[in-house]
Amino acid sequence: MKKTLLISLSVFMLYLGTNVLVARAQAPLSVSSPKLADVVPGVLYIQLKARHGIDFDHLSPSHTGNAVLDDLFAAIGVTKIAPFDPDAKNYAVARRHGIDRMYVINFSDEGRSPHLLCNDFAKLDVVENASPRFIFQKCVVPNDPQIASQYALDNSHMHILDAWGVSEGNANIIIADCDEGVNYNHEDLAAHIFKLGEFFGYDIVGDSGTAQNFIPDNDPMPGPNQSHGTFTSGCFGAVPDNGLGGAGSGFNCRIMAIKIADNLGNLYGGYEGIQYAVTHGAKIINCSWGSPNAGIQEIAFAQNFVYEALDTGALIVAAAGNDGVNIDLSINHFIPAYLNGVLSVGATDEADKPASFTNFGKTVDVFAPGTDIFSTSFPGNNAYNSESGTSFSCPLTAGVAGLIWAKNPAWTPKFVARQIIQTCDNVVKPTDRAHYWGRVNAFTALTTQTVPGLEITDFTIDGVDHGGLHYVNKEYTIEVTFKNYMANGTGIQAQLIPVPGTITSDPTLPAYTVQQAISQLGAMTANQQTAGAFKFTRDTNDDGLGGQLPMGFVISYGSATVGGQKYFDTLLLNVDITGDNAYPMQGVSSANSNRLQLLNSYPNPVSGKGIINFELAEREYAKLSICDVLGRTVSILSEGISDIGDHTVHFDAHALENGVYVYKLETSDGAVITKRIIVIH
Repeated sequence: MKKTLLISLSVFMLYLGTNVLVARAQAPLSVSSPKLADVVPGVLYIQLKARHGIDFDHLSPSHTGNAVLDDLFAAIGVTKIAPFDPDAKNYAVARRHGIDRMYVINFSDEGRSPHLLCNDFAKLDVVENASPRFIFQKCVVPNDPQIASQYALDNSHMHILDAWGVSEGNANIIIADCDEGVNYNHEDLAAHIFKLGEFFGYDIVGDSGTAQNFIPDNDPMPGPNQSHGTFTSGCFGAVPDNGLGGAGSGFNCRIMAIKIADNLGNLYGGYEGIQYAVTHGAKIINCSWGSPNAGIQEIAFAQNFVYEALDTGALIVAAAGNDGVNIDLSINHFIPAYLNGVLSVGATDEADKPASFTNFGKTVDVFAPGTDIFSTSFPGNNAYNSESGTSFSCPLTAGVAGLIWAKNPAWTPKFVARQIIQTCDNVVKPTDRAHYWGRVNAFTALTTQTVPGLEITDFTIDGVDHGGLHYVNKEYTIEVTFKNYMANGTGIQAQLIPVPGTITSDPTLPAYTVQQAISQLGAMTANQQTAGAFKFTRDTNDDGLGGQLPMGFVISYGSATVGGQKYFDTLLLNVDITGDNAYPMQGVSSANSNRLQLLNSYPNPVSGKGIINFELAEREYAKLSICDVLGRTVSILSEGISDIGDHTVHFDAHALENGVYVYKLETSDGAVITKRIIVIH
């Protein structure tokens, strides 16, 4: 699905050396120097690095208390600082991808270019990424209204009519349409609107909001004469078999209406719209818009939302844009279509050739009909129209993704996208397949087996199910169980590779070294599970603060190739680690330091019953107790003469108040080991 394989393991760690590496050679293309993308003046997004959040409970609206940030804030006249999504801290997936560390900054010096300010903020040690608030372009080519048959659905183009004989989608597949609003009263859409509680959707900007300050509400109805969102929703979500209008490619899939525009149709809230869709259950997110010429900071900022979507099992489908250029080139990056993990869609005409306006390049994953597309329109509850643009190729393809997911509910977003890419017809421009990969064929995507697709289903560490890593400089054996969700395959191999850890003192270094890297999984049939064993050592550069260690696996699939390149997957496994470096065996004399060991409690934090293990090198008196932070004993867990070897003590934390405690192992001659445990009910 995308696009260039970056052997930057920070990208790997976030899942995406994606699905298929396809050989599509890039040819040089002469283009004029583009102007900077349109952005909202006086507004900037920033993402702080981990452990550099802002305490809004105790600080003023325009000052953070961080001198480095505040100096730059003062220079540009910051008037307001607000969380990007106040609820992000409540979603584990949002925290994992740093959405909870994103802020919206309003500043008064509107003569300062938000594009240039991104670079200024990126130079600060506490800032990870920065981005302007783009005014996204709708990917529409205006056309005179005409009633046209839905040629895109027929069996000489996308083969959707045949596909419906295999899958009709289902109401559990929710396709979010992030656009300028949806007429949820339209006769051919109303029955397919997914209600969010008692509401028909969500409005990111709000009727009373502005480009600088959003005031969200729960009404996604478009502004006057704004038909784009109603049109795109109809492409995948128009109700079939109701004797009205046409039918959406997703057949029975539902529409989540998310308005990201003001009432004039200006698309300001694209990122917020994706965030809302991800956190409210959308399976597919349709983005029939984008911004050209994004710089490296803007791309890095936007990429977080794609990774978050993939992590929740959602696929973003985006229009490739209508500038008629190669968007692989650095001056033409069109986001979100350009981003890793997005299924990017270009447009074909009725002759199955590239539409005159479509963007192209190896970054464009597939093509779909985009000229003279018939769909629902607005204003009016029974309005229809025909329009052209990659805006409409995109939702037609999103509907196909819905059909595939309904048939294969266990598939990941990467598998769904891969299947669409691998089964498209090579008709768009066969002599230049590198830049024009193929037109979507829904029937083939639903009926043709392609290559295997593996995911991790289970693991053990040193024989312990879902075990953790308690020590640095210790060699561990991890046995990982892989399940093949796609086609049969042979010669399947898994390789463990070092991944930079977000919890290491130097985030550019891996937190483990690999001793036994490769496991031959061999032949695997669909739905078969096979385990592979690997050996590694947790390194001393791990800062010991606890959390999870990301481990990376590259899966290769024998001789399965496309375009001369081998298929592969990159998989991520998070393993719990404990803070042995942060809480060493202090208090144990050098003479006794090898005599006893206190292992980490499990689980930690604990809410109910837990386990603590300790080891003795000789038979002696040992006492295990829990103390509060002031050193007062609150519970004695075990006491008496204990034999040589390992000991497991079960305890119940229900009687303890929420808070931080210390558990302590001590002997009769005063040797003591302490470690920390957190109780949360």
